[in-house]
Parts: sequence; structure tokens; C-alpha cells
Amino acid sequence: MTMTTYIFAVTALSVLCAVGFLVLAARAARLRRHVHDLQEALSVVTERLAGLEEHPVAAPPEPKVFKASLDEARIKARLEVTGGGQAPEKYRYVASMAARGMSPAEIAEVLKISPREADQLVRLAQVARKGMGGDSL
Repeated sequence: MTMTTYIFAVTALSVLCAVGFLVLAARAARLRRHVHDLQEALSVVTERLAGLEEHPVAAPPEPKVFKASLDEARIKARLEVTGGGQAPEKYRYVASMAARGMSPAEIAEVLKISPREADQLVRLAQVARKGMGGDSL
């Protein structure tokens, strides 16, 4: 190996090492910035958490209590819409339809209500008829 080749090889190796060092230094600087950003985010979250511990949020209402008040509101809304306790007109037809021999499923189809609701209304109409001495609603 000649002296020129030797100097060229050493120079090339030095340049490669310098480039590698610069790449590693740039990567280390990016990682330091990223760690700094994460530390700032962590301090913000820690401060918020400390604030929540100092001022705890009120517990949500019990589901049963909420459901009961929702049911009550629905009933009140229905009573307001239907005229304060008087059954809607289509419900009053149930008794006469049942008396004419229509099944709850047929009544449900005619009145556009669920079959279950029609069945319950037919039963209520029967109870009311018995309570009124056999008269229809």
C-alpha cells in the first residue's frame, strides 16, 4: 500500500466517522427535545390531577333515582299532552274494539301501537268493564 492510498483511506474513514457522529448528535438533540416536551406534558397533567383532588367532582346521581325522575317526567308530559288524565282517543277505542271481538294484535295494527300495549289495554278495559258492572268504556 502506498502512502497516498493510506492517507486517502484514513481521510475517508475520518469523514465517515465525523458524519456518523453528526447524525448521532442530531438524533440525540431530537430525543432531548422530545423528552423535554414529555416532561412538560407530564407536569401539566400532574397539576390538573392535583386540582381534581383538591376539588372533587360530585358523584353522578344514582341510576335508580335518575330513572325514577325520568319516568315521572315522561308521565307528566303524557298527562299534559293528553289533557290532564283523560285517555287519548285511540285508547278509548280499545274497549269497543275488544267488545266487538277484535284480538289485541288486530287492535294494535289498527291503532298503530305495539301488540303488548294493545294486550294491556284490552285487559284494562275488561277490568274497567267489570268494575262498572259490565258497562263498556
